[in-house]
Amino acid sequence: MSKQKNRIMKPVYFNLEDEKEREISEWLDEKFSSFGGLVKDLLYLQMQQERGIIKHIVKPQETESVSNEVNTDINDIDVSNIDC
Repeated sequence: MSKQKNRIMKPVYFNLEDEKEREISEWLDEKFSSFGGLVKDLLYLQMQQERGIIKHIVKPQETESVSNEVNTDINDIDVSNIDC
């Protein structure tokens, strides 16, 4: 059995006329050599959160005088206007 028969493709399209989608596309091109690997990691993270294994993400945020930690719940991020 060939390796390809064990895989399925889920294409993601970016509308380069949409500022947010164009910015994401450019960032991906500059930062990652494997877009598929990144997508799978993000999907796995979301799946773990839905299973209750991951409650939130702690992201360090620096200001001029104080370094704070900001708790961000993935479910609070608005992606409703992104058509993937």
